[in-house]
Amino acid sequence: MFDENQKRRRVGSISDADVTQAEARVANREEVILSAERNMRDIENQLRLLLGRNDFSTTTEYLSIKQLPPAPPITVDAAEDYRSALEARPDYQAARLGLKINRVNNSQAKNQLLPNVDFVGSYGHGGLDPTFSRTRNQVRDQDARAYPAGIVVRVPLTFSQGRGRARVAKLALQQSEADLVCREQDITLIVAAAAGQIDTTQKRVDVSRHALDLARQALDAEEKRLKASTSTTFLVQQQQELLAQVENSYARALADQRRALATYEREIGITLSRHQITIIDTQP
Repeated sequence: MFDENQKRRRVGSISDADVTQAEARVANREEVILSAERNMRDIENQLRLLLGRNDFSTTTEYLSIKQLPPAPPITVDAAEDYRSALEARPDYQAARLGLKINRVNNSQAKNQLLPNVDFVGSYGHGGLDPTFSRTRNQVRDQDARAYPAGIVVRVPLTFSQGRGRARVAKLALQQSEADLVCREQDITLIVAAAAGQIDTTQKRVDVSRHALDLARQALDAEEKRLKASTSTTFLVQQQQELLAQVENSYARALADQRRALATYEREIGITLSRHQITIIDTQP
């Protein structure tokens, strides 16, 4: 565009001010490009680190990034997915297991406050003869059998320690019940918010894609008017900048859409199954 303006100035179709203005905007764009290239290099180095690479030189060739396919369509049913989240989320399952443990501890602590009643009994053989030899013979022949039985009741004299343990167990149970209810409410809110983000990002993608088509058409029309000498380079540059902004908005919408899908899958606990990843327990 700048070279074309110089040619137009030489033939007298535009003024020197227009050329100077175009030159200033070119210089400003060069600065923006340098900053963008530096930012892209820093982000690429972070990606190399995640990939296990150690080549972080500023002269290293750029990574070749494969173009991502469009985001897969997903049907969101927040009510059904909420129930799936309760079954799949490990944090919720851990909270449920903790509640079961506290219930057992509470029952055990309450039982410690009750008296112990034991039934005892025994079975044996004895000898009742005054002489030792005949008594031994009676034991050998199992002539005198004995069946003693009884009930033993143990009542603790003090309940201070037992009552203290029971109160602690009861409070722990109440706390775990309240925590489980709060966790269920949090999961409901998180799943609803993640589902809303999917709908919002999809609409943003559609709107920004339409805006991108319009911006391209507007730039093409402005360039044609410039060739017909019915427009100025300033207006063309404005359309170029608008197109760049719309392209950035479209790219952010696509990235936010994928991020929303990943977040939703994480919140309902299907990230591993979605990518067919299975965790194998190697413990004996």
